[in-house]
Amino acid sequence: MPLRLATTLAALVGVAGAVLARVAIPGPELATRVAVIVTAAAVCSFWAGWVPRLLLLRIDGMEGCIPGIARAAHRALAVAAVATVLLPAALLAVAGAEPGLALAALVAAAAAAMLLAMLPAWIWLAACFLPLAAMLLHVVVVRLPLVSNLQVDAGRLFQLPWLSAVAAGLLVLASWRWTAVVRGQARPGRGLWSMPTVLANRSGAWGSAWMVESAGQLPEWFWPSGQTAGAGPDNAVRTIRVLLGTPFAPLTRRQWLFQWGVGGIALVAVALHLMPGGQGHGSTGAVSGFMKGFVEGGLAGGVLGGAGVLIGMFGTRLDRMVRRRSGELSELALLPGLDRSAATTSLLRAVVGTPVKSLLAGTVILLAFMAGAGVDTSGLAWTAAACAGIGLLTAQVCLRPLAGLPMLCWWGYLQLGFALLLVLATTGLAVNGRSSEPILAGLLAALWMPVLLASGLQVAQAWRRIRARPHPFVQD
Repeated sequence: MPLRLATTLAALVGVAGAVLARVAIPGPELATRVAVIVTAAAVCSFWAGWVPRLLLLRIDGMEGCIPGIARAAHRALAVAAVATVLLPAALLAVAGAEPGLALAALVAAAAAAMLLAMLPAWIWLAACFLPLAAMLLHVVVVRLPLVSNLQVDAGRLFQLPWLSAVAAGLLVLASWRWTAVVRGQARPGRGLWSMPTVLANRSGAWGSAWMVESAGQLPEWFWPSGQTAGAGPDNAVRTIRVLLGTPFAPLTRRQWLFQWGVGGIALVAVALHLMPGGQGHGSTGAVSGFMKGFVEGGLAGGVLGGAGVLIGMFGTRLDRMVRRRSGELSELALLPGLDRSAATTSLLRAVVGTPVKSLLAGTVILLAFMAGAGVDTSGLAWTAAACAGIGLLTAQVCLRPLAGLPMLCWWGYLQLGFALLLVLATTGLAVNGRSSEPILAGLLAALWMPVLLASGLQVAQAWRRIRARPHPFVQD
């Protein structure tokens, strides 16, 4: 149900974004292009999350000798293609998009997402670092004296003939990979990271939820297990953090330096890109508009990824801990020397301390780099406001499980998706210097207000329930 709900909401948010882009953006040509891109992103999300589950059905039906499963899976695949690719492409064509371009874009998005879900899981992990790699490549290339006159027009890939070829190639690769997985050429038993992503993630959990489930099989550099040193009766907060595990567990010095080192490299790449010398103008040569747009998107994607980690990873861990019977919560209840007030205070400090420190440090460093790159005061203020919104949403998803409430109710997923889109829009406007425009600033304020109000009310509700409990480790 969470997977179906998440994919459905992602599709609805994508449709709403496409309609909003078509209506709000001046200039029908630009508006239509943006609508096609937003729709392709929604299609990509649906085909990366829900549609690959048909492959599991196909494999399990074949192994269980269930007749008709193969035909049923193929029919469902065809229906999904018609409903999420052909129909939206037709609607975009009616709205003014070039029919061939709209169809090629949506086919490419669906095929790429499906292919990624069927490739080995380590490729999925590597794809998470693609924006950072693009930034580093851009920063290096535009500063090489040997390429001062280089003109690379990667934007040609998004012209109809080239995009059609890309879509056809991805479709062929996805079909080949489907057949290979069904025939058993990439089945379980070869290790988590060698298996197709959809097989390595049978539960259907996304992002941080899957990492929480598979923590024991993740590489240490990516998901550090922390340490137990210093825990004991004299340090209740540290003991609780150890029992909560990653991402709350205290890290060793090496783990801490590595985690922040990766973030530091990412921020340096962002700052170098944003500086005038890194824009690819003048004597440094030029790169295509597509490459620059992709790199600027990498900044927004990095902020969005950080927000997703803070909101999703910490809350998901607590939610699963509370729901699991005879798990960590039972062990926490057995800690000696914790009466009601001491237990509540220690638990809140253990839960809130790590995300608060990470958010504050990340915000300060990000604002410092953006200021050095020439982002104006309004952009810095809106970036800080977006980070504060991320903090409030993090408090919401962390406190609700501790209060015995689901991490997110059904409309909470919609709230969270809308908030992440706002983070993306706010960061993009801040970097491009448009957040100071009165109309856009007023629109951002009007959109952020209901999100923050809803989050604040949920935080207050959870806080009252936590304070009213006789003991924080006693469930309702």
